[in-house]
Amino acid sequence: MRRQDVPNLAALAAIQVSNALMPLFVFPYALSVVGAGPYATLAMTEAVMIAALSIVLYSFEVDGVARVVRLDWRREKAALSRVFGTVLWARLALFGGCLAAASLARPFLERTTSDLLLAWLAVPLSYALQANWLFQAVERNVFVAAVTVASRVGAAILVFTSVKNTEDVARIPVILGACYLAAALMSFGYARRALGIRLHRAPVGEILESLRHGWHVFIGSLAVILYRDFNVVILGAVQGDAKAVAAYSIAEKLVKGLQATMRPLNQIYFPKTLRKLGDGRRADRVSLRDVLGFLYPQFIALTAVIVVAGLAFLAGRGHLEASGRLPQADRIAALMAVMLPATYFGLANFMLGTAGLNHLGEREYLYRSILIVGAASIAACATLSATLGAEGTAVSFTLAEALLLSAILLRYNRRPRSTGTR
Repeated sequence: MRRQDVPNLAALAAIQVSNALMPLFVFPYALSVVGAGPYATLAMTEAVMIAALSIVLYSFEVDGVARVVRLDWRREKAALSRVFGTVLWARLALFGGCLAAASLARPFLERTTSDLLLAWLAVPLSYALQANWLFQAVERNVFVAAVTVASRVGAAILVFTSVKNTEDVARIPVILGACYLAAALMSFGYARRALGIRLHRAPVGEILESLRHGWHVFIGSLAVILYRDFNVVILGAVQGDAKAVAAYSIAEKLVKGLQATMRPLNQIYFPKTLRKLGDGRRADRVSLRDVLGFLYPQFIALTAVIVVAGLAFLAGRGHLEASGRLPQADRIAALMAVMLPATYFGLANFMLGTAGLNHLGEREYLYRSILIVGAASIAACATLSATLGAEGTAVSFTLAEALLLSAILLRYNRRPRSTGTR
């Protein structure tokens, strides 16, 4: 790793740690204050919001970085502004579609569910405006890290001070959405000032072309969201047990928090992987070896994080149970143990699939694999959740990541075209 990578890694780590830790403080607190029933509704509407977020992000977290990496952004300001504008307007149009869908569904939903769902939509809007993909590509992440951390800390403080009983549950998405939007607007202004971005109206044809180009990545990402983040909705639908939904939701957030600690390394190694693979390569054993070189350090780091987190949980378990801050602590710990292998599988799926196969001309194979795995996982989740409850949902979470990794590795199991191929 280069010396100049250190500030960017620290900044990316700050973003991901704040994104990971804020829910780990806020949601267990919310569960202890509002109760299992309202919390289950909060968790299920959040899952719908995450699906909307996937739509708004589309493929630009991958395609946007790839397009900017090819530019000399300090000299090609016009080209940089064109990419920025195309992504921004495309995302705002996608957000408009999500908002319209939520508004049309409003008359058919229970009042509290509808209000929570609309309030949650401020989060996808903030991600439409906050171009993290751009800062990642140009390796200038310090400012956006500062405003992101400040917004997440501020959100947690506001939730702790203003959410005191069951009736306050609707304040949680309002507070989070407002704080996320504040950070997004500040980073938007920074992009224009510090990077010399000039915002122009992007041609409709260019927006449509960017959506067409990223279609396979988007469908794959949406399928992942549906079979990972919709598990809690499936559990709620087939079980109707608010306590099971609450326990699974907290366990899932804790596991995803562990995964999030690796995203800074993902983001550092992502452009490096693209450069290492170069152009004209295909998915074969040599390409697999090249990507694995960037994956092994992340496995080591993830293992260290899991060990530290496990020791911290064991040390604080008695206090958590006595204080009531983490209801169903033993059940949550058991669910996490089932789901932990998925953190390794998911890390490999990102580097070998999202970074590797997408760049190696295997977009269609990857998205078809994700669709097949997603369909199988949803069916498995419904079956296992109905028979085994939250524990079955946890099994399906890990199983989906393992199946996807198997499909990805299968594509790399080819000999190089020639002994001289690199």
